[in-house]
Amino acid sequence: MIVPMKKISVFMKDVEKVTALRRLRKMGVMHINATRVKSERIDELNRHRDDFRKICDRIGETYDEALKKSQHRVEEVIRFEEALHKRKRLLESIADEHELTLKVIETEAEIERISSWGDFSPEDLKALSEHGIELTLYTVKNSVLEESDDFEFIRLHEGKHASSIAVLGRKLPTNPEFHQFQLPRKSLSELRTSIEFYQQGIKQIHGLFIDEARYLICYRDIIRRIDEELIFESAHYSMDGNGDIAWITGFMPEERQQDLMELARKESWGLLIDDVKEGDQVPTQLKNNRVVRMIEPIFDILGIVPGYREYDLSLFFLLFFSVFFAMIIGDAGYGLIFLSGAVGLHIATRKMTEPLKLIYVLSTTTVIWGAVTGTWFGSDALLESVPLLKRLVIPTIATFPELFEVTSKEAQMSVIFISFVLGIVQLSIACIINFFRELPELKSLAQLGWMLMLIGLYFLVLNLVIGIDFPAFAQYLIVIGLAVFVLFSQQEKGKSVIKGMLSGLAGLFNTFLDAISGFSNIISYIRLFAVGMASVAIASSFNEMAAPMLGGWTIPAAILILVFGHGLNLIMGLLSVVVHGIRLNMLEFSGQLGMEWTGIKYEPFKETIDSSLEETSN
Repeated sequence: MIVPMKKISVFMKDVEKVTALRRLRKMGVMHINATRVKSERIDELNRHRDDFRKICDRIGETYDEALKKSQHRVEEVIRFEEALHKRKRLLESIADEHELTLKVIETEAEIERISSWGDFSPEDLKALSEHGIELTLYTVKNSVLEESDDFEFIRLHEGKHASSIAVLGRKLPTNPEFHQFQLPRKSLSELRTSIEFYQQGIKQIHGLFIDEARYLICYRDIIRRIDEELIFESAHYSMDGNGDIAWITGFMPEERQQDLMELARKESWGLLIDDVKEGDQVPTQLKNNRVVRMIEPIFDILGIVPGYREYDLSLFFLLFFSVFFAMIIGDAGYGLIFLSGAVGLHIATRKMTEPLKLIYVLSTTTVIWGAVTGTWFGSDALLESVPLLKRLVIPTIATFPELFEVTSKEAQMSVIFISFVLGIVQLSIACIINFFRELPELKSLAQLGWMLMLIGLYFLVLNLVIGIDFPAFAQYLIVIGLAVFVLFSQQEKGKSVIKGMLSGLAGLFNTFLDAISGFSNIISYIRLFAVGMASVAIASSFNEMAAPMLGGWTIPAAILILVFGHGLNLIMGLLSVVVHGIRLNMLEFSGQLGMEWTGIKYEPFKETIDSSLEETSN
């Protein structure tokens, strides 16, 4: 359910507003829609946060190495002022390391460029030039040298296709066949010495960050403290006032208003509690039971929140998503892999988290669906060789119907039928929810009309796709449902019934287009069958590739093919769940409900650490 909210304004003396904010933060129930502001303090905190994030990232690269060097390392504590003082040196070290790394890359490239010329001193060539002996170095194709007799040269090195030469006293004319060698700044041996010097500097800096690894947790805690202080400063600058009185406005759960009233009396604050109004940016807090709450990690991953005035679809999302997941993955063997992973994670962490609960549910539904369709790693041979697995199968929806004297067409049509049933049930639930939401207004009847029309269209879809006879009553459902929707969809308060009907008739063309959209929404559920069938086909293909190798010395190759093939299929299946399974909930179902998922997540202004930052400067 979506927790009811109240709009609140807290008034205090202007000189007490910082203290009041700290009291509100400690209470941790008030959501503040803080505006983005700029100030010297906020800019300073942002710089500190970015600096420490950079330092933590660099330390993180050496953390595993640091743990190996000190198995019993104790995370040491460092004061914020001391960390701020060390920050400059650590950032300089990161910059120096980057610069040294670039120098190593550049020097290695230079060594590669000149290595074929051998180790010589560029200063010696410059000295010869100062004494009137001008040597110019070139790389020339051997075929060109054999044909050229108009200049004298010294062959320094002869390769398979080209030679390195020195020309005395002149420069050769510009020619694509002659590549003049640019003298390096240092000799080959000097360059190699430089690389050793740079690498020694990199090693020292690396050692510095290995040593700093003992402060990593502390540095991360500093970042959290800075984040909290940034929130505090944003709330501070979001306050209004008239010089003597300051106030701040936000939202809080209705059930906690008594607690705030008691705090206001204790602190001698003024308090205004009001109902939320149209146009208020009210945050959304979901409060579900322990079972339904497991779907919330999916919402967090997708970054979606229902609007405060929308619906909490957590229960329906969980139920349908579990079924969609099972049908799209479609394989009991894959379900067992997920289930084994969940059990292993559960044993390792000894915690039953919400994501872990969800994995248990999704893997279980996948095993059940795979078992009743007889899909175990896409193998009919495995199914046939284990009688118990075969007895679990419902023949009319079997993946390998030939084992049960059922035609492939009959089995496929049965799964498609189930997909469409899921579609009409989900879309009808959306209509029923909208109906009860709009009661007692006449407009609510439009939702029943739309549901009748969808049911009629459902029978039309069955006729067109599966070939089931189109019942005569279904055409009346479409006509009556469409008529009811047109007559009642525009009924509003303050508008007469006749005007509402006329408005509905005026929008008849748009309603017709929406009806076509409803038809396509039902058709869209066929993706559950199609994607699941594709997954089985891919698994079967890899099984067939590996089957001839399951004997003799080729067994390792067969195992490699099976692991790679089924691993790839698993990954593709999970991607399909995101693309198709979530889509059916987010577009078809939510679209029928008229949901936009534009909510603001309830994030109370609260204290996450025990102490605030000391006032600091750069």
